[in-house]
Amino acid sequence: LTVPFATIFATFLLWAVSLTPIRIAQAKQEEGLDNSQPREQYTNLVSKLYLS
Repeated sequence: LTVPFATIFATFLLWAVSLTPIRIAQAKQEEGLDNSQPREQYTNLVSKLYLS
């Protein structure tokens, strides 16, 4: 592997790993994963997490 390719690959892996727990939590909510307003759902999820 070349260094630039390895760097891009590592960046992609970090991005994917950081999104996985959020997507799992969104899918576990009663309304399920909201594809039309995912940012709003994420904001509601985070506010519930930190305010409770």
